[in-house]
Amino acid sequence: MINPNYRFQLKPYSTGSKISCPKCERKYCFTPYIDILNEVIFPDVVGRCDHESSCGYHYKPSQFFNDNPDFKSKIKHAGKGFQSAGLNGKSLAFPLPGPSYIDEMYLRRSLKNYDKNPLFTWLVRWIGENSTRYLFNLYQVGTAILWGGSTVFWQIDFQNKIRSGKIMAYDPNTGHRIKDDNCRVTWVHSYLKLRPFYLRQCFFGEHLLSRFPDKTIAVVESEKSAMIATHFMPELLWLATGGSNGCFNEEAIKSLQNRSVLLVPDLGMTDKWRQKLELLKPICTSVSITDRLEKLATLEQVERGLDIADFLEKFSKSDENSSKNLDNSQRNIGESEVKSPKKSFEITPEILKNLSEKHYSEWSDEEILANMMMENPFIKTMVEELEMEIVPTNKSQLAGS
Repeated sequence: MINPNYRFQLKPYSTGSKISCPKCERKYCFTPYIDILNEVIFPDVVGRCDHESSCGYHYKPSQFFNDNPDFKSKIKHAGKGFQSAGLNGKSLAFPLPGPSYIDEMYLRRSLKNYDKNPLFTWLVRWIGENSTRYLFNLYQVGTAILWGGSTVFWQIDFQNKIRSGKIMAYDPNTGHRIKDDNCRVTWVHSYLKLRPFYLRQCFFGEHLLSRFPDKTIAVVESEKSAMIATHFMPELLWLATGGSNGCFNEEAIKSLQNRSVLLVPDLGMTDKWRQKLELLKPICTSVSITDRLEKLATLEQVERGLDIADFLEKFSKSDENSSKNLDNSQRNIGESEVKSPKKSFEITPEILKNLSEKHYSEWSDEEILANMMMENPFIKTMVEELEMEIVPTNKSQLAGS
């Protein structure tokens, strides 16, 4: 209910009024602040999380104005002063400030004590210590002392600036996140009590874009999945959005300009990610997305939100070949044993000729894919089993951007 005595107050509840919390990232638990005069529009970080004990995030308008004195000076009295401020009755929308950055010292201090890192422990048992250390070094993944030992996924942008680090608790026996009422997810800047701090997320792994300028980029949701996929399919550069409401926005995707991008959404997120194609097409050389996992998965698997890493784990731990493994393990109960033939990508003599005669910068989308398949046969299996499709882009538009 609106209280007329207070200009800035929490938005009254209605369907769709609650959004994801910027701290704990749980969905539909964050109530933003509004201006009852509809003259001020706050960024989505100004509000309160419902989980007061486990999360406790509450960023009030007064704190926002104190942290942003330039904005505060434009507001003189409730309902007054906007004409003199040159607003002429228009809404004053506050863009999200920042980004803020973390001192590299904190990252360096975290790159040790891996014997206390539960994700490191689990991966060592699966893929071995050398491979695990390579992945942790490549992605600059650290260790925190929280909850007896946890994993820090640092977000380092393409300029090698550290946006922050996401601290997460994992079960060392299963490799799964620990999800309980204690909300074992936080950010380095929150743990260090850095204020004011404006988190503007970037892709996990974004710092690798300049290191691998020619690789096709594969985008997943989970940081852990990006690391695991890198181990099995290193021909691709795997990045993570850091959650369904992470950095997949118009500003963050600018780092993907002029790159070939493959979207690999979690189960249940394909339709939402398909909408992102329109954001990517104008800036990427090519964009593709797969929904094959969702078509093959059981209802229980969709509800659990399994991702590519879960299927890679099945592939690697089975003695059978990966093609048969995926086909058999994903059958729904009661589904017919007769499967429709899968699409096959044929590497034609013409494609082979073009690969040898043309510079890689002139390769078509099909030729790029063919080259990846020849370097890693597992790519061919993935493309055919998941029925991935190449989405054409407007290259004339790219040339003019």
